Amino acid sequence: MSTTQHTVKRPFRLLPQSPALRFVIMMIIGMVLFYVFYKSAFYQNYLNEPIVTAQANITSFFLNIFGANTVSNGTVISSATTDSSINIKGGCDGLEATALLLCAVSVFPIAFKYKVPGLLMGFLGLFALNIFRLFGLFYAKTYASQSTFDLLHEQGCFVIFTALSIVIWMIWANWAMKKASSDYNTKA
Repeated sequence: MSTTQHTVKRPFRLLPQSPALRFVIMMIIGMVLFYVFYKSAFYQNYLNEPIVTAQANITSFFLNIFGANTVSNGTVISSATTDSSINIKGGCDGLEATALLLCAVSVFPIAFKYKVPGLLMGFLGLFALNIFRLFGLFYAKTYASQSTFDLLHEQGCFVIFTALSIVIWMIWANWAMKKASSDYNTKA
């Protein structure tokens, strides 16, 4: 008597079944692709300066509304009344934290219609927060000690800004899951 075992062949899957593990893998892939683009000669030669210059102009505009009397020249924001100035460079543009948020929203396992508000509001919100961050750094450079400015610039603002992007993503994910559940229950 012979027993034959039948095995079911499973289709090849590039990504694991677990949504959480798939999310992590897709986040890593997304961020690697972002950094490949962000560090590319194309980005550095054609996009970096216009983006950072626009941020300098917008920040200077808001500083002037609050009486700081600043002038922006390219990526530099200078005070017209003191010798204080900041030069906005890559890394100060807020794009890394923005990419983290946009990537997290993009790869989150939910219908695209729930991603659109997260992508739009996340991008605009972090852009505005980065202008506020640059605003604060200018005032720290002008009125605080150099060591305080250095601490805020190199550690504090980067960590807080990145943490804010994660908090914004968590708020969006919570909203999106509740909205998707509510929409599903309404249809049922």
